[in-house]
Amino acid sequence: MKLRLQTKLLVTILSATVFVYVIAFGFIIYNISVATTENAVAQTNYLSEQSAKYFEEILNKDVEILKALKNTFSNFNDLSDERRVELQEDILRNVMRETPQFAALGLNWEIYALDSSYHKPYGRYRYLFHWDGGKLIQKIDTMNIDGDDINSLYREIKGNKESVVTKIYYDSYTGLTEDQILMASIAIPIVNDNRYEGLVVGDITLSRFDKLISEIKPLKETKTFLISNEGNFVAFFDSKFITKSVSEYYKSEEKEYNILENIKEGNPISYFTTDSIGNEYFVTYKPIDIGGFKMPWSFGMSIPLSIIKKQSNRLMFISLIIGFVGLIFVSFVIWIIARRITKPLFKTTEIIKKLTKGGISEEDKITDLSGDEIGEIGDSLNSLIDGLIRTASFAKSIGEGNLNAKFEVLSKDDILGNSLLEMRKSLKIAEIENKKRHKEEDIQSWIIKGETQFSEILREHNQNIVELSYQIISNLVRYTGATQGGLFVINDDDKKDKYIELVSSYAYDRKKILSKKIRMGVGLIGRAVEESETIYMTDVPNDYVNITSGLGERNPQSILIVPLKFNEVIYAVVELASFSDFKAHIRKFIEKIGVSIASTIGTVKITMQTSKLVKELTTQSQELAAQEEEMRQTMEEMQATQEESTKKISELENLTNAINEVSYIAEYNLDGKLINVNDNFVNLMGKSRDDMLGKFQGSFSSNKDKRKRQYDVWGRVMNNEIVKFNQEIEIDGKLIKLNEVYVPIYDELGELVKILNIATKVD
Repeated sequence: MKLRLQTKLLVTILSATVFVYVIAFGFIIYNISVATTENAVAQTNYLSEQSAKYFEEILNKDVEILKALKNTFSNFNDLSDERRVELQEDILRNVMRETPQFAALGLNWEIYALDSSYHKPYGRYRYLFHWDGGKLIQKIDTMNIDGDDINSLYREIKGNKESVVTKIYYDSYTGLTEDQILMASIAIPIVNDNRYEGLVVGDITLSRFDKLISEIKPLKETKTFLISNEGNFVAFFDSKFITKSVSEYYKSEEKEYNILENIKEGNPISYFTTDSIGNEYFVTYKPIDIGGFKMPWSFGMSIPLSIIKKQSNRLMFISLIIGFVGLIFVSFVIWIIARRITKPLFKTTEIIKKLTKGGISEEDKITDLSGDEIGEIGDSLNSLIDGLIRTASFAKSIGEGNLNAKFEVLSKDDILGNSLLEMRKSLKIAEIENKKRHKEEDIQSWIIKGETQFSEILREHNQNIVELSYQIISNLVRYTGATQGGLFVINDDDKKDKYIELVSSYAYDRKKILSKKIRMGVGLIGRAVEESETIYMTDVPNDYVNITSGLGERNPQSILIVPLKFNEVIYAVVELASFSDFKAHIRKFIEKIGVSIASTIGTVKITMQTSKLVKELTTQSQELAAQEEEMRQTMEEMQATQEESTKKISELENLTNAINEVSYIAEYNLDGKLINVNDNFVNLMGKSRDDMLGKFQGSFSSNKDKRKRQYDVWGRVMNNEIVKFNQEIEIDGKLIKLNEVYVPIYDELGELVKILNIATKVD
């Protein structure tokens, strides 16, 4: 059977077109899928590494604080007991108030390290500070007097002399279950000349990591988690798995990839896996080195490949739709052409054959048109050629990236022309979206690069607050493109007179030395601290830099003031000025890194305060040595006085015994409760001593009026007055009259400690 020309054209051209479309789109779809997955994996690994470094920085700041305490306390064992206890309690109390991440701080001293006459290898003093209902509680214990617990962690640290991070655990200092918090302990031994002398311990709260973990979510349904060295979840999107082993959640992966072993050894892990319902995930673990203790934690991230594939499938779907629509339009055009050229003459047939092979040229136009039907066919063919040439030229321009090429459709019914216009419109939209996406990626890359740069600055310059401030403000001005800037630190050395001090400023690529103090609440700087909010101004007064800022001489276009706070505590303020606007992502970037800067400044201030205390201690030790000689001479004088005092004490004891024999004597505490009585008083009342102790003063009065009178007498005694009065007591129906004297008793410091009552019977 001989096929019609129209059928041949349709079959031939459509077959070739479909084949080309299948090959081309198959290649495009495959490369889109591979590129999307590889890009997502690379970004996930990079974000995981940066997140692990972020948590490593937070934990190592806690370790550095404990190391600073350990170094400070290492020099305390040569001090007197009183001075050593006073200093170490002050330091621990100050650190607890300045570092809310610590639930408790403990200091353990081996007794032999403080007392050279003590020769047992065990026994220790423990000083513990912790919060209870907003109040700082101090406990002092003596422990292990009969020997160290051989199964205890303390005994293990004592033997190894190595710092450790304990397993995570729930505990409370009140003993109540509802007060329990998740924590881990960091223990750093105090070792001098290879001899173990004590231990500094800090209990760090771990609930603060929940919010940080939840904020790290590059894609929807991303799972992030923090894991301890033992493989237990410290922070996890599902709270019921907190403290559970990672092997309970990733059972099959643990067997295949030895997750627990790699976490303990600090090895990074990455793999693809499928859950029980067939969802594919890419999972990666990055180690977190805590203080170099060889007990690393890990940060983990699990990203669903379905979302990644969804993005690539969307691109593939759009491509298929465009190709399918194009194929339909091409088929329609071919059908129209084939229909109109089935009956032309030989020349028309030859031209059509050429057209069926894709050849279009001005030279193919029919020039000898007649006025009959053949002429009409030729005229139509010429018009078709013109239209295809314009369409091809427009399509070529689009293919070359010229989306602004001019093109007019043949008519409102020009399906191919309108489709190309729609395709150009879609490509323009796609180009705009692509530029927007690249811009967002550039901003994110800029932020991550900046966070890394400032993390290194904070890590390298955390010894001197002036140098640290200069490095922060100079790099911040350059990195944000600001014109000038200043870093103000909250000076709270005098708690009664806090103020904001300009520590360092930078402008026009040079360091500026300025001196400026601002009172709390004064000016924009003071207002930013008082309100704990960022201030951004684009309408800057002409005299601002001379009146309020002190940053420069020329008036800027915009001013940005950001309070730097950590755990809602403001440690410093950054003020930046620019001749252009500060974009939103720059403002958010400064607020974000401000947390790390504030934390570092707080740590540096604690370190400087500790150094100051050590210097004061050295000076006081020298003064004590000079005073020791004076005390020796005083002791010789006191020895002679003591002999005279011994004689007087003997006489006083005889007098006291005589009074005790003939009087009724009772002692009361400052709350008015009976704490001691002599035998005469017990026999008079006819009660046992246990029944009398703890009764309030005035409880033995015979009537309410006289009992009220006794309360009045008690008030006078508490005001340091010796009071005498008569009292009646009814015992077994018999009325007894007493002549009583109430005497306030003071200790060697002049503090009132108890009340003495001496009574005699009146006949």
